[in-house]
Order: sequence, then structure tokens, then C-alpha cells
Amino acid sequence: MESESHPLSHAPRRRRQRGAAALVVVLALFAIALALSLLLLGYGDQGMRHSSAMSEDATLHFLAVSGVNHAFAEVKDQTDYDGDGHFGAVGVATPAVLRDPENRPIGEYQAYVVNVAGDPAVDAPVYRIRVRVAQPSFANPLRWQTAEAAIGWVPDFALLNNLAAISVAGPLAANPDLADWNSSGFRVSGGDYPALIFTDPTARDNFLADGTIRNGWFSNGLDSKITGAPNVEIERPGLTPDRYEAPILLSEEAAFTAEMLNDYRDALRRHAQDLVYATEVGSGSTAGVAVDYTTATANGVVVLHDHPDVKDGAGTNKPRITSNLSLGTANVNSKVVLIDTSKFHQGHENMTSNHGDSGAGAATITGAGDLVILHPIGSRTDNTNGKMFNLNWTGNVYVIGYPVDRSTGAGNNARTDNLLYLSRADWNIQGNLMLLTAGDTEASLEARGSANGAHLNVDGGLLIFAEASGREAEIDIESQASMTVNGIVGVYGSRIEIENANNTTTDMVINGTLALGFPTDSTRTDDLKLQVRGNAQFNFDLGRVEDAAASLADLQAELDLSGSQLRSVDFRIRGMITRGAMMSGTAALAANSTSRWQLYASELSGLTSGDEPRGVDFDLVRARSGQQ
Repeated sequence: MESESHPLSHAPRRRRQRGAAALVVVLALFAIALALSLLLLGYGDQGMRHSSAMSEDATLHFLAVSGVNHAFAEVKDQTDYDGDGHFGAVGVATPAVLRDPENRPIGEYQAYVVNVAGDPAVDAPVYRIRVRVAQPSFANPLRWQTAEAAIGWVPDFALLNNLAAISVAGPLAANPDLADWNSSGFRVSGGDYPALIFTDPTARDNFLADGTIRNGWFSNGLDSKITGAPNVEIERPGLTPDRYEAPILLSEEAAFTAEMLNDYRDALRRHAQDLVYATEVGSGSTAGVAVDYTTATANGVVVLHDHPDVKDGAGTNKPRITSNLSLGTANVNSKVVLIDTSKFHQGHENMTSNHGDSGAGAATITGAGDLVILHPIGSRTDNTNGKMFNLNWTGNVYVIGYPVDRSTGAGNNARTDNLLYLSRADWNIQGNLMLLTAGDTEASLEARGSANGAHLNVDGGLLIFAEASGREAEIDIESQASMTVNGIVGVYGSRIEIENANNTTTDMVINGTLALGFPTDSTRTDDLKLQVRGNAQFNFDLGRVEDAAASLADLQAELDLSGSQLRSVDFRIRGMITRGAMMSGTAALAANSTSRWQLYASELSGLTSGDEPRGVDFDLVRARSGQQ
């Protein structure tokens, strides 16, 4: 019997299912099959024999499915539930017993995982779940069957936690700052998904207890502004009415520690630095970065301050962007481009001669590939004197700040608190924009415009990482500026500020999901500010979330996450085969030494003796994930 589907189904990008839930599904299906079989008993002796065989075959089949599900739960969750040291091995030392709803034994099974790659030392692993089942038991196997299921994996964006218009992972203090939630342009729309979802019950309770929500649910019109599914009843004792329904849910999904968030931030930063042959130097408040420009140029990196149209833009050996630049084409001639803002004349405050919104005199960079920006970019304090280029980019954009940027500044750069200050310019990114810090520093994105505005548009992922154990990550959209992200906005830090800060001239639109990640071990109490003046729209869009997650997962496949606790691959069952039932006793089993039953038994003996691992090697999968 072959099948392309599996009883333990996983919706696209849904989070991991528990092994127990898989067994409940199996039991329910078995009960239905058994009931249908019993209905056939009334059709005479021949019908009884036929229905009895069908029932027995169904029982063996569901035993096999149960074994596959049980083993796959360990692989899917990347958790060794039975503590035998192997991911995907179940019932090896002592066969697992499947029981019916009345707790009566149905049969027993053993399951394990084997790598069937041509050359396991070189090739990407090719895993199979193999299962043996017996009735009534392995000690007395009157009927038995084998099954095999193919496992495939895909890169998985490790920080995508729950599907909702806004998801909050981790703890939340008793007094979040929820400013201006009565604004006429504010909406949180989950559609068929929750509007808000929390991983921490105290965080959800504290959020619901805030006066903006508890007291102002009806007076602020939140009953029509915050929509989604399903609705759950929320009590507010002492008020009239004393309860309401809202799509604000709690998930039991685990969140992230500060170490996990910092591990991800550091892996992204190291990857970007490696692309441009950069190495971190110094320590403490003077920590920064050094670049081997000669090697970078020799290996095809476009070092922008040495570009012939840039290096003398403000005078001899005074780099400045004074004209439009084309730096690569998507899928044809993508580039790795380095912008070290400390090497430009007047540093990050005046990267170009004119504001991006100044019309014909503005400079625009168009390109594709990986754009790595070392040190902050944009004006330190205002949008009048600082000048910023426009950007149209397909691929990944990294903006990386270092402790030295916040203390003395690097090179020509004045010290600044902003990683990216988008002033009077437009940035359009088809891909991912990542703001990353090194050391004990904050991360912030700010946009401010003039009459012609400042606009940030991202189709993909926008990720902002502060140092997670004690620092702040921030998005601040100021007057005459807008931000639109079609995909995933992920903001991670021990304090998070999301501000749409002007009543009439700012727009913050997220079509996808806003994911806020607080470390579970954070001790801050001033952890969230979510200000929504102007037009602030948070609209869940599953398709755009999946597209962004796939793009971020492809990038993640290039990261070194070894040694971290983050899950960077997701597994799927690609098909299952069950081998026919046999009705002989133990003597026939002994005689049939070449059967799959005996082959699997031989492989299992290697597992129990410790001669060879029989589980998924996740480090190997991560190392070879690009080969599948």
C-alpha cells in the first residue's frame, strides 16, 4: 500500500505537533475502522470471515501508522521523548504498546530511523522510518507487518513562532505602553487566524489587564478594530459588560531565551561579515570591525567607496555617491556589495550630495545580491542636513552596528544611536532587510520625511536584533514617513518599541505578521511600547508569511547554528509503504530469514548493541541541508 499523504498532517508552516496528538488521531481512526468492520458481521459466515480479515488488516495497518507517527514526532519536534539517545527510535528495547480507548492492548510496534544515502560519509542523508508491528505481541507474533516511511526536510525559519497578525513570544511586564489604540486608522486583522497570540500566560493576562484593553475595549472601538478567529471569552470583572469576546489567544508553543536570540543574531552577523571579508576587532565599548579590502576586491566584492564613480565624489579621495549606480541583476549577475559608511566623506550623515527626495539631483542604487552595510547609515539626529540615497534592491540587505559606533564613532562617522535612519529617501527591497548589532548594543530603525516623504517597502522579511539580555530593539516611523512590509517583521530584544508616531502623516502597514520576541529570561519591566497613531495596519496574510519564511529559511541554511538550541530544519513525511500481513507463527518467522521483518530485526540489534546510530543526526542535516 502506498500513499502520498499521512494521517499526521502538517499545515504549511504550522508549528510542531505533539507526539501524543498523533497517537490520538491514530486511535480515533482505528476506532472508526473497527466499528465499520463490526457492522459487516451480520452478512453471514462468509461475510463474517471477510470482515474479520478486514478488521485484522486494518488493525495491523494502524499499528504501523502509529509506529511511524510516534517515531516521526521525535524527529519533527527534534526531541528524544523516550530518552534512548536516538531521535526517531521508539520501542526498541521494550516494544511500544498501542491501546484502544478502553486501555486494552491492540498490538505492539518498534520504530527506528536509518540513513540509506549512497555514501553516508559524503552524501546528504536520506532517512527512512522503519517499523515492525506484531499481534498480539512480539513474544507471540501470530500476525505481523512492516512499514517504511520516507522523511524529507526543508530549511525552517527558526524564529517564526505562531501564526497571527501580531505574535508575542516570551514574558511581558504588567504595564505595557499601548498608546493611541483609539486612533481611527488603527487595525489588527487576523482574518481566519488570531489577531494577537501570546506564548506566556502571564504576558497575555498583563496585556489584557492594561487599561487601554480592559477599560477601553468598547470605548476605544477595539471590538471592531481587532478582528480574527477564533474568538475567546475574556472577563473584565467590575465593568459593564463584564466580559467580551476577542481573537486574542494563548499558545503553548515555547519561546526563546536570550542566548537563543543572541545566537541567531550573531550567526547572521558572522555570515554577513564573511561575505565581505570582515573580522570583528577590539572589545567592550571600542569593539568594531576590520575589513580586508584587498582580498574582498580580489574575490569580486564591490567595495563601494573604491568604486570609480564614488571614490572621488566629494573631491580627490573623498568618497561620495553623486550619480545613479547599477550593481547587479537578479538571477543573472548578482553581486556582493560592501558599503562601509566610515570610509565615506563626512561618514554616514552625508552619503550622497542630495536628499533622495530631491528629484533629478538624487542618487539611486539599484542592484541584486547581498548588500552589507557596516556601521550605521543615515543622519544622526535630523533629516535636514544629512543626505541619504534611494535604494532598489533584490536580495538580502544587512546593516550592522558595533559598540564603537555608540561610543566614539568609527572612521568619519559621528556616534549615533540609530542603525538605520531613513531620511527623505525611498528604500525598496525585494528580499530581506536585517538590522544587527554586535556586543551589548541596541538596534533601531527610524524613518522621517519632508513634503515628499520617506518610504521603506520590504517584500520579504524585516528583522531587527538588539542584544537580547538587556537591550532595546525599535521601529520608529516619524512624521511624513511610511513603512510597508509584505511578509514578516521580527523584532527581538528585552525591550521593544514599535512607534507609528504621528497622528496624520505616518503609515505603518504590515501585510503578513508582526513577531515580537522577548527572551524568556528577561528581567526588564519596561518591555513593550506599541504606539499606533496615524495609519497603523497589521493584517495577517498567510501566503506572504510563507513566502517570507521560505526566503528567510533559505538564508538560514547558510548560517552556522551549530551549538545553538535553535531548530533550523523542518521535516515532512513524503510517503509511506506497508508490507502485507502474515498469519504464520514464530516457526515461519525463523525460517524466513531474508524477510523485511528479519532485516529490520537485524538493524535493530545494531541499535540495541550500540554498534550504529539509528536516528536522525540533526547536525549532519544542517550541514548538508543545501544538498537535498
